[in-house]
Amino acid sequence: MEADSLNQQPSSLSDNNQEVKEGTSWGWTLEVLSIVGSVGWMVGCIAILGKMKDRPLSDWTFFLSLPATLAIFATASKLTAAIAVSACISQYKWIHFKKAPRRLVDLDLFDSASRGPLGSLILLCRRPKGIASIGALVTILALALDVFVQQVIKLKDQDVFKEDGRAILGAVHTWNSTSKLPGGIVSDVASAFRAPLDESDVPMQGAIYRGVFRLQNPPVFQCNASRCIWDDPVATLGFQSICSDVSEETFRNANESLWGNFAGKGQNLTTPGGITLPATFSPTSFQTAVTIGAKSLLSSTVTDPNTTLVNPDLVRIALFKTATNDSNYVVYLNTSRVFECDLKMVAYHYTNVSSSGPHLTIVRTDTIPLSPGIATKDTRFESGKIYNGVEYRQENLPTLKVSLAEMRAVTALFTSSRFSGSIFKGLAPLSAPSGMGDAFRTDWQIPAIFENMAQSMTDQLRSSYPERAYGVSVNQTIFVHVYWEWMILPLIVEVVSIAFVVTVLIKSRKAKDVQLWKSSAVAILAHGLSFDGVSPGMGTLGPNVQSVGELEDMSKRVKVKLG
Repeated sequence: MEADSLNQQPSSLSDNNQEVKEGTSWGWTLEVLSIVGSVGWMVGCIAILGKMKDRPLSDWTFFLSLPATLAIFATASKLTAAIAVSACISQYKWIHFKKAPRRLVDLDLFDSASRGPLGSLILLCRRPKGIASIGALVTILALALDVFVQQVIKLKDQDVFKEDGRAILGAVHTWNSTSKLPGGIVSDVASAFRAPLDESDVPMQGAIYRGVFRLQNPPVFQCNASRCIWDDPVATLGFQSICSDVSEETFRNANESLWGNFAGKGQNLTTPGGITLPATFSPTSFQTAVTIGAKSLLSSTVTDPNTTLVNPDLVRIALFKTATNDSNYVVYLNTSRVFECDLKMVAYHYTNVSSSGPHLTIVRTDTIPLSPGIATKDTRFESGKIYNGVEYRQENLPTLKVSLAEMRAVTALFTSSRFSGSIFKGLAPLSAPSGMGDAFRTDWQIPAIFENMAQSMTDQLRSSYPERAYGVSVNQTIFVHVYWEWMILPLIVEVVSIAFVVTVLIKSRKAKDVQLWKSSAVAILAHGLSFDGVSPGMGTLGPNVQSVGELEDMSKRVKVKLG
C-alpha cells in the first residue's frame, strides 16, 4: 500500500500514539560500544609498543608482522571512533535546530560533516565555532593517524654481544705433539737434545714447508657470528725468525779469486755464525743456485743440581743464493747474497682482536722474547725421562710449557737433508739436489720467506691444540625502537573523540524533547516544514512521528513515490 502523504497525523500510522522519548541510554549503545572499542584498540596499540620497545624484532612471534599489526590496531581504533563521532555530529544537528531558528543549509552542513573529511572541512570553514566543529576537526585529524602510527617504530640493526662460546681464538700455552725421544733414561737436557727421534711432529714439518712455499695457513679462529671480539689481551706461544744479510762478512773471509772466472770452481763459504755453505760451480757445466745450511742452537745450563735452564733458541739457518748464468754457469760473488736467520720460541701478545667473516684483525701484536726456562718433568709429556719438558715463566705471561722432544724434532728437520742442502743450475752437477732451495730459487726476499715460515709454525700450534681464548660473538639483530612523540596526535584524536561523544551524549540527555534521530534521512522527511505567515523567512520543522520506534515502524510500512 502506498501512502498518500508523509504529512498524515501519527494516529493514522499507529494505534499507540504516545509522545514518549526513547531512553537515551539504550539509544546510544552502538556509539558507546564503538568509542569503548576505539579506546581498547588504542590501548592495545600502546601495549604492543611498550612490550616491544628496545627488544629484538624476533621476539614478535605473531603471524602478522609488527608494523602490520600496529596498522590494523590503529585503523580499527580510527574506524570505531568514527562511528561514534559521525553519529554524534548527526544527532547534534537536531539539538542545533532545537535551540533556535537556523538556516536550512545547516542541515546539509551537518549531514555532510557526518559523512566524511570533506564535509567536516566545509563545516569547519563555515562554522569554526561550536561543538559540531570539534567532531569535524577530529574527523579531519584522523586522516593522519595511520601515518603517525607508522612513524612510531623504526626497525634498526643493532649489535648484540654474547659470551656464548662461539668466538674462539687459538692461544697455545703448551707445545706437545707426537714427537718422542727414544726409550731409556735421558740423563740430562743436553743428552735429550742430542738423542735421535723415534717419532716427529709431522704436522709441524708440514707447516714449515707450507710457510717457505707461502701456502695458506690454517685458520686460527672460529667465529660463528657476524663478528667476534676479543676484548682481553691474548697471549700464545709462537715462533720468530730474525734474519740478517751477512754477505759482506762472509765474502770478506773468502778467496774471491775462486769465483767469477773460468779458472775457479768456487769453494765452501763460512758465515759469521759458523755455518758452512757450498758455493761451487763448473764453467759451462753447472753452478750452485741455492744452498741452505743449519745448526742447532739448543742449549742448556745447569745452575745447580736441581735446576737446568733451557734457552728458547732452536736453530740457525744460513742461505746462499746467487743469480744463475745460463751461458757459462759461473758464480759471481757480486751477484750473490748470504743470509743468516735464527729461529726461536717467543710469546705473542695480541691486543684488540676482532674478526669479520674470514678475516682476523689484530690491532696490536707485541713480540715478547722468552728468558731461559726451567727443565721439568711433566706427566703430560713422555714418561720414563728425568727431564722431558721446559717451562718458561715470565711476568704478565701464562706459564709456557714445551716438550724437549718437540724442540729436538724441529732442529733435526732443519739440519737434515729434508731442509738443508743445495740445488744447482746446469747439466752435470756433482751431486743430486737436496734441501728446500727450490722455495727460494725465484724470490730474493729471503727474510720475508723465513718470517712467513715462523708465522706458519705459530699458526700450526694455535690451530692444532685445544687451548683457546674465548671472546664475544657479535650478531646484528633488528631491534624495535619506539618514538613516542609520534603517538601524540593519535592520543589527541582519541581523547578529543571521547570528549566530543560524552559532550553530545550529555546535551542529548538534557534536550529531552529531541529524539535520537541521528543521521536518519527518513527522520528528515518526516519533519514537515511549515510557515506561520507572520514572520517572513521563518519556518518550523514539525515531526509527524513522535519516537524512533514509530519512525522505524513507519519506514517499514509506508511506500512512497517521487512525484
